[in-house]
Amino acid sequence: MKYITTKCPSCGYATRNRESGLPSVQLGAPLLMCSNCNKYMLDPIQTEFEFMTDFQKKSFYASTASINGILGNLIYIIAGALFLGFSGTAEDEYIVIGSIIGILLLAMGIGQIISNYKFLKSSTLEKEIVKSLIRTSNKRYVEFLSIVYNNAKLNRKYCCFQEKEVFLSKNKQLLSKAEIENEENDMTAFMSSVLSINEIQVSNISEISHH
Repeated sequence: MKYITTKCPSCGYATRNRESGLPSVQLGAPLLMCSNCNKYMLDPIQTEFEFMTDFQKKSFYASTASINGILGNLIYIIAGALFLGFSGTAEDEYIVIGSIIGILLLAMGIGQIISNYKFLKSSTLEKEIVKSLIRTSNKRYVEFLSIVYNNAKLNRKYCCFQEKEVFLSKNKQLLSKAEIENEENDMTAFMSSVLSINEIQVSNISEISHH
């Protein structure tokens, strides 16, 4: 199991809590403002939909919204059931420990399946893709981000989503008019506030493997 932590390159403030079992590239706005020092930074993990490769898109889909994610959580449920079953035949001092571990594993598995189901039902993934496509509809932003990635030596290339207009036409109604305006206004404000491309530094990232 891998834990990832990212920190602001300017002040060292932790910008991401530890995560595990997630793809190395995730969907989201990559240019973030540190809530501690208010300086912009480049998140090395999050990126826009049109800057993701086909493989990265498939990995993100699989880990967040596909049935594979739900089936993966069945492992917790099966392990939890096994712990509860074995604890019933274990010696007295291990019954309580086995039962606690079993209940925790069951709760984790069921909780994640419910979370995934709600995620699918609420079309959250489609909403996030729509938001990303709205952001990358701003040509200045795409050009800015391309240069920032190049300066940071991160191999992220813009690739126009061929079904962009069709996807937006089909899914844009998932966002309210206010949400769409907020995305567009936030992008305009961002482009107006950033003074220099050279100010954007990559977030420091550390990985810890735990077994």
